[in-house]
Amino acid sequence: MGATKPQRLSLLKERPISLAVSLLSSGLFVAASVSMIPRIRAYYDGRTDLEQPRRYAFQIIEEPEFEYGGVPVTFEHLDAVRRVVEPGDTPPAADPATGSLRITYGDESLTLRDYVPGIAELPDLRRYENWLKVVRFVETTGMSVAEAQGKVDAGELRDRLALAVRIPPPGADEQTWGRVKRSEWRFETHELLAPDASLAAGTTEAARPGEQSDRAETGGTADTSIVSEAWVAPESERSFNRRVAAASRRGEPIPERRADELRQGTWQHDAAQLTMPDSRGYAPVFGADAFEAFGWTFPTAGVVAIVMPIGLAFLFAPRREDVEAKA
Repeated sequence: MGATKPQRLSLLKERPISLAVSLLSSGLFVAASVSMIPRIRAYYDGRTDLEQPRRYAFQIIEEPEFEYGGVPVTFEHLDAVRRVVEPGDTPPAADPATGSLRITYGDESLTLRDYVPGIAELPDLRRYENWLKVVRFVETTGMSVAEAQGKVDAGELRDRLALAVRIPPPGADEQTWGRVKRSEWRFETHELLAPDASLAAGTTEAARPGEQSDRAETGGTADTSIVSEAWVAPESERSFNRRVAAASRRGEPIPERRADELRQGTWQHDAAQLTMPDSRGYAPVFGADAFEAFGWTFPTAGVVAIVMPIGLAFLFAPRREDVEAKA
């Protein structure tokens, strides 16, 4: 049979430390949990629409020929041209054995090296899926994908067209170590602006804090058909924190992240993630979102959630003499 009420009261008197730990941890857990709700509400109530994290929906295109805004878009594979270099001749600046890919958009054209050769027999853009993704996308911040699609169908929102390119380091073996050296990857984004570029930009691309703006940073205008940008892989939180700690120890200014680093909350970052082999995207960086609004509440609730059951276990554990007597 279990312990009687007098026996349980006796246990509570005999174990004041376990009782205090259990009561304190229980109180802290309740207080921390309840305090989370107003903190999150205050966080979002105090932010404007321009400060909300951006979200995008992407549709991957595989057809090598289509139209965008009434303008034809074509993708053409160009085989590598080899020539014999005679003595005294200047060798070609670039002669990739894998060929290249020419993109034509109206009167504009862009040529990309076939960085990671795929299956040549594939008739569409899946041949380049190891390093290239062609996407049409819209911003879905504050709305569902279905709502965004409805606005596109109604002509209230123009979807955008872009190419995301992953560039492995020179000489990397994409079948072995080159496939996992993500910190050394480079990226390019090429946005094909719609004929009505003002609508393509729209209110969805208004300047926001920390935004990577193609027009602000590359000088693109409504007359530009293709806006190209180059990016580096985002530095991991661990690596960045190590640099910050090292600078603090040496009394140097706190370092900042590179201006050309892919940043969360931008379409360039999300589009680049689509080019990752085996869907191995970069780890999210926490801090610039609602998580920071938790303050002391989240870590406190996590710690006491571990301490509380331990204290209760010690508090209500049977006496040793009672166990020995039953044995």
